[in-house]
Amino acid sequence: LKSHYSEKQLLNLFRSKELSSSRYLFHDTVSEFFHNRKLIKNNFHKVPCKIQVLYDEFVRCTQENILTYMSHQKLPYKEREIKLCVEVDTYQIRIPMNYQELSAWADKLHNCMADYFSLIYNNETIIYCFFQNNILKFVVEMRDDMVIQATGNYNAQLTKQEKIAVFKWLA
Repeated sequence: LKSHYSEKQLLNLFRSKELSSSRYLFHDTVSEFFHNRKLIKNNFHKVPCKIQVLYDEFVRCTQENILTYMSHQKLPYKEREIKLCVEVDTYQIRIPMNYQELSAWADKLHNCMADYFSLIYNNETIIYCFFQNNILKFVVEMRDDMVIQATGNYNAQLTKQEKIAVFKWLA
């Protein structure tokens, strides 16, 4: 970032209300950079120095590479994972079948779940997507039958209604 932005711009970024009100987004942005620093360095286009815009640019840089190498791969699921794709209350639970679907759903929620493709492909984690009337509302990441995270649009916390649906689903 120092090669594209002045120290004053970066200081303003770290002092911004946007950053302080969006700790998940900051965490995901740092994580995205940490895991994909070479791709980001090679593909980064200067964008406004705001956390959401930087995050989106980091994701764009890594998704181009992932798409090239993994777009033809289908995600392998175990039968017990597929059996969790049911209806709970007004939600239909689905799992992405390939990178294109995972990426499209990540775009709808404005999050980095597309970067989890390798983890899903290697059976290290699984992401369940909760839809209402064919509209993606939130996702639940699970690993070893435990919920790792559950987030909505822009990694927002779940509403009370959404949390109740997750508890019913897990019961």
